[in-house]
Amino acid sequence: MSKTSLLPKRDICFLFALVILGVILTCWVFRPASSDGGILEVRLDGEVKMRLPLNKNTEKSISTSHGNTNRFQIQDGTVKMTEADCNDHICTSTSGINKPGQSIVCLPHRLVLAIVEEENEKLQPDAVTH
Repeated sequence: MSKTSLLPKRDICFLFALVILGVILTCWVFRPASSDGGILEVRLDGEVKMRLPLNKNTEKSISTSHGNTNRFQIQDGTVKMTEADCNDHICTSTSGINKPGQSIVCLPHRLVLAIVEEENEKLQPDAVTH
C-alpha cells in the first residue's frame, strides 16, 4: 500500500520540477536585451549618413534631397521614429527597436534606421577551426 502512495508524490515532484524549469527558461528567453554596444545606422537612398551609439540619448532629424524630413530619437537604448512628413506615417507607428537586426523603414523617403553590432564585436570570430 505504501508503494501506491509514493507514485503520486513522485508525479507531483516531477511536475513541480517541470514548472520550475519552465519558469526559468521563460525568464531567460524574455530577459531584457542589453542595449550597450549597439549602433544605429541611418541610411538614406542606401548610403550610410550617420552612425549613432544606442547608449547615448539623442534626437536627430534627417532631410532627403527632395526636402522631406524625418525625426527620430534614441531613448534608453530604444530607437523610435517620432515625426515624418510622408503620406502614410507607417514609420512613426512602428514600435521602437533595440536589438541588432531590427529596423524602421520610411519607404516613401527611402530612409532606413537599422541597429547593427559595434565594429569591434564584428571583428571577433564566431569560431576558429584548424
